[in-house]
Parts: sequence; structure tokens; C-alpha cells
Amino acid sequence: MPVRKRRDRRRNTGTLDDWEWALELGWPCTGDLDGICELDEHGHPDREAARSAWKLYGAQIMARWCAEHPNGSQYVCWGLEQFGEPPCR
Repeated sequence: MPVRKRRDRRRNTGTLDDWEWALELGWPCTGDLDGICELDEHGHPDREAARSAWKLYGAQIMARWCAEHPNGSQYVCWGLEQFGEPPCR
């Protein structure tokens, strides 16, 4: 009798390095999110997946952003603009 494969119930949410470009710029220009979340026809991540990633990695991304732009920047971090202040910042 054939053995039925079990579906892996653990979701691959990616890592900080996978999400960094997408959450800073609004789109993943390196293809790091392939297989991690649904991407639209333009390669943009699903909004809910991005929101979840922002909750996980937003504080770290903002710490890096502030260190790289100590005097501010003419650009706004996309995750901050879309989802507000990250938790635990």
C-alpha cells in the first residue's frame, strides 16, 4: 500500500535577509522571496505576508535604516510607510 506524504505544516516565512529589500523598497529586486510567499505578476509580495514579515523583522530593519541614514533620508522605508512603527522598536 502506498504511503501518503505528509504536508509540512511549518511555513517558511523567510529570513531578515530575504525580506530586507522588499520591506525597505517595496519590492524584492533580488528574487529572494521566490518560494517564501505569493508574488504578483510584477514580483511584489502578498500584502499580508509582508505585514507578517514587518512584525518579525521591522525593528531590525529600522535599526539598520537609522544607522545607514543618521541625518534622515529623502526616502521613507516602505514597511514603515505601509504598516507603521514596528513592534519592539
